[in-house]
Amino acid sequence: MEFNVRLIFMVIGFLIAILFFEILIKKLKVTLLKKARNKKQISNIKFLTRVSSILFLILVFFVLFFAYFKSWTGVGIFVGLITAGARVCITETYHWRCGLVNDDGEETV
Repeated sequence: MEFNVRLIFMVIGFLIAILFFEILIKKLKVTLLKKARNKKQISNIKFLTRVSSILFLILVFFVLFFAYFKSWTGVGIFVGLITAGARVCITETYHWRCGLVNDDGEETV
């Protein structure tokens, strides 16, 4: 019986978190679209809201999955891998935009 109750609470928590985040994203999207001045900004806002919704969905799913099995070490490893991947993406993008690396990945400095 305890197994089913825990599962039901996890599903309810997942749905509440997603609903709350979607409401927050929708309000943010409306506010930003009112301030957008051109098509590129509008496109960027729509892309940002879609990507953030998907990433939040994945994040909440994994946290609840590891919480359900009481594997908090798994949450730590997951968050560590995500932050390491984000750091690599941000660094590579920064180097490319600043002209430190060309399109082939070779250093220009």
